Amino acid sequence: MWKTTVVAVMVVSFTGCAGGPHAGMMAAEPGSPAGVAGQPADRLVSTRASMRMESEDPSAVAERARDAVDAAAGYVDQSDLASNGRLTMVLRVPARELDTTLEALEAFARLKERRIASRDHTSETVDLEARIHNLIAVRDRLRTYVERAEDVGEVIQMERELMRVQEQIEVLTARLDFLRTSVQMAEISMRVDRPRRLGPLGHVGSGLGWVVKSLFVIG
Repeated sequence: MWKTTVVAVMVVSFTGCAGGPHAGMMAAEPGSPAGVAGQPADRLVSTRASMRMESEDPSAVAERARDAVDAAAGYVDQSDLASNGRLTMVLRVPARELDTTLEALEAFARLKERRIASRDHTSETVDLEARIHNLIAVRDRLRTYVERAEDVGEVIQMERELMRVQEQIEVLTARLDFLRTSVQMAEISMRVDRPRRLGPLGHVGSGLGWVVKSLFVIG
């Protein structure tokens, strides 16, 4: 009987918690609205913006960008100023401050391109929460069985399974925390280059190009 119970718990652990993307979804309780139990009323959407700009002084832009992010209660995730003057930064600001921060950044250099993309994480978040909930229940049962077990072999087997379940909980929890942070804090990827300047030969080449083009274009 003891071994049968142990095997049953392990089967639940493998199939119910480590299955497909919706293996751990919980059924809605009687009387609850149709759909997944615990479904958030608001969609969980992360936003990412990218900017490409030009400036004579990318280093100064970096300093002003830091001030703008600080004012928005955000932080600089990454920052790099290359030897050729190219500045790349990854900034994080509260989602509600994204538009205001973008407007501030655009004033620091000449904007060449801006893109904004969004991604909905609602389904994945609900799925992760359900799977973590189920894994915690399995972990607690395994701990109870380990405390009651008398056979050394069974104890070793259960402790090994307990470690595996705990690792899954930690992995899924880390992913859930990442998604929640992504939703709360919008990401801004910014690249600032110095304007390209043509040398003497470059101007000659540009002039020749104009002459050749004019030979084939009338009017």
